[in-house]
Amino acid sequence: MARAYLDQLNRSRAIDPARAAAVKNALSKVEKDSAPKAAIDQLDSLAKQLESDAAAASGRDADRFKALAATLKGRATRLRG
Repeated sequence: MARAYLDQLNRSRAIDPARAAAVKNALSKVEKDSAPKAAIDQLDSLAKQLESDAAAASGRDADRFKALAATLKGRATRLRG
């Protein structure tokens, strides 16, 4: 689901390309069940940045930023579980 939100934000040019690349990279690092702690921490950090981006965005893009942030936080929580 995270990649779908990321794709939508990329298509609407709402997300900074560097931030998009960081999210994509972080998602790749945690695809395995045994993700390193640093990769999980990066998800939380990116989620906070995305929440800030959501505050500056409007309409559907703001909703997508919030949804992507929530998805990253949820994944980090599950991996720590």
